[in-house]
Amino acid sequence: MAFAVTLTPFLYCNFAVVMKDEPGDHLPGQGNDIVVGSSSSIVGVKVVGSLVQTCLPPQRDIGVSLVPAVVFSTDYLTWTVQDVQDVLTSFEEVDNVFQPAFAEGAFLIARFDGSGKTPTSTLDDSLTRFLDEKSSRLVFISANENDLPDGPYFVEGAALHWAWRLYLDDNWAFTLALAPSESGDSHTWEPLRAGAHSGLYPVITVPSRLHYPKSKEKPPNRLRITVKDNKHLPGIHTTLGSRSYIRLHGPQ
Repeated sequence: MAFAVTLTPFLYCNFAVVMKDEPGDHLPGQGNDIVVGSSSSIVGVKVVGSLVQTCLPPQRDIGVSLVPAVVFSTDYLTWTVQDVQDVLTSFEEVDNVFQPAFAEGAFLIARFDGSGKTPTSTLDDSLTRFLDEKSSRLVFISANENDLPDGPYFVEGAALHWAWRLYLDDNWAFTLALAPSESGDSHTWEPLRAGAHSGLYPVITVPSRLHYPKSKEKPPNRLRITVKDNKHLPGIHTTLGSRSYIRLHGPQ
């Protein structure tokens, strides 16, 4: 998918992202299945934040455009091309959802924690050229007011959505691919309604590892977990490997 959006290179937006967590605030269906770089991605249905109008470029049609975005945390007061490239490289090393194409025609959203200081209002000429070449925009937001995790996102209109990657299940190893429920409840699931662009294989959806940093409280974060089809999951049929069993029992 081509992102025909021209973005001016820099803007400081204090408290620019408004966090959203209420159910029912999402895209219809399960979002859009699109290609970013060399892989297929899907736009998460849940709106996890909103860019306020002052952060949107004036030449952008906010009712139509779908734009990739990258959120990263920083305490740097000034930025260089190398600083931006280091962030993107580190994300690519950790995550198999993020890829460099997420930084092209994109919002690069820096969650700034500078202990009350304000980042520079001007950019180095080389960084300005770098952003112009990528048709991207660097936006600073306050880390104190925005608890948005690092990683890849999509912006549709002013709404910020999770970015998930779609993988081909060319071995037909999975009974069912799952997606978080459209209700916004993070503990309820539903079958993924998406398919491979070739139409030959089912797909599974994979969230970004960057959205779930490891911690002492949540050590399983960033792990990939497959659940056997004899385990109950809220909102999903327990199949026990049998379609006949599904006909007799509804979803959990």
